Amino acid sequence: MKHAPTRRGFLTAAGAALGAAGLSARNARAQFYDAPPPNLLLISADMLRADHLSCYGYWRAETPAIERIAREGVRFGNASAQHNIEGPSFASIQTGLHPLVHGVYDNETPLRKNHATIATALRARGYACAAFLGFLKNQQFMGFDVLTGGRRHDDREIVEMALEWLGARPGEEPFYAWVHFHGTAVPWTPPEECPVYGIDAIPAELGAVEYLYRVDYAQEELSREKLRSITRLYDACIHCMDAQVGRILDTLESRRRLDNTLVVFTATFGAELYAHHNYMLNWASPYYTVYRVPLLFRLPPLAPAGTEVARAVQSIDIAPTVLAALGAPAPGGLEGANLVPLMRGRDVGLSPVVSEYANAKALILCDDRYRYIYNPSGYQQNTIPQGVRDQFQAEGLEARGGRMRIEARELYDIRLDPLERQNLAHRRPSVRDAMERRIEAWAGARDWTAPEPVQ
Repeated sequence: MKHAPTRRGFLTAAGAALGAAGLSARNARAQFYDAPPPNLLLISADMLRADHLSCYGYWRAETPAIERIAREGVRFGNASAQHNIEGPSFASIQTGLHPLVHGVYDNETPLRKNHATIATALRARGYACAAFLGFLKNQQFMGFDVLTGGRRHDDREIVEMALEWLGARPGEEPFYAWVHFHGTAVPWTPPEECPVYGIDAIPAELGAVEYLYRVDYAQEELSREKLRSITRLYDACIHCMDAQVGRILDTLESRRRLDNTLVVFTATFGAELYAHHNYMLNWASPYYTVYRVPLLFRLPPLAPAGTEVARAVQSIDIAPTVLAALGAPAPGGLEGANLVPLMRGRDVGLSPVVSEYANAKALILCDDRYRYIYNPSGYQQNTIPQGVRDQFQAEGLEARGGRMRIEARELYDIRLDPLERQNLAHRRPSVRDAMERRIEAWAGARDWTAPEPVQ
């Protein structure tokens, strides 16, 4: 018996045939879809810890817009970023590739033009693609008609630009909009209209990056009271960012486009908040508080509302997942996994969840229970940026090194110890050795070798 093709399968075949006949993919969609194809809205944020969102159980910061995405969609409880710096994280989200493959390890190196992105795949399917990034240096991603933003714009201005672009889109034209918020990154200085939870007045210095540098690089001791104040500033920034997320959702809903838009919410990485070795910033930390990120998907036909997935997943899964959900062919060579079957309750095999630390001098493997930091060379992230050295010298301060003191092997039970207080590498050698074999197999497939041991 010959089965009739599904609408998605028919569209793919018809689009290819029409492309061979010289017609565009946009014409193919307009002719064969009986309804507009789903749009894509990707929302990301800097330094956003999953455990500081109400949908992940946090009680202090109110984040109703983000909670709505989780309540009406799918929440992944154990998602890891590929890196702890914006540039590499951006590139991994957009390409579905590890930094070892796409080659971006800082905020200055642009992504090579030969790497396909979500935008290149969707643009070939007739989507209008635009990115509005609160953090924008030398980032370049192929496929975007508009790529704009930067720190000169606050979160509200980034949303204004995005809404203006969205408002100019005709209803029949599918779009991909990427909105990235930087207001949750240091320095944590929430807008005046935002509440700061539980404190009438917080000293201005606590919201200054110079103060956090003193805590980090000069190892100035941070009192419990000051840490509580800084944490509340951080929560206030998250609350303000959530309000901007709500503006986007409300606008799409008022235009009757929300339920035909795949909404993805995630972060580039999290934040330390003094959790390890009296440390405040993110880029020298290999720990779960920095690498764990929120990951939410909302599209009503995708999965039952309120679905929760506990399996370990990662940022490189975003690209193959959204392309599968939108019925777009994925570029070859993607390293991430399509999470759609997992959202629908199928227990499928996934790619190993591996993150990179310090330009891949160390690797991190995370599974459903354990997290293993593999640092066989004994590398220590002690570099102090020259600009910080100059600032300290001008103020007569000493910038000390040796902040993180990472061991060669660290194993944590993240179910029982999500803040990674107790290293189990020597207490559970069978788990440690099994995870080490897995991470060495992953590394061997990518020609990675550990650096020379630190003397």
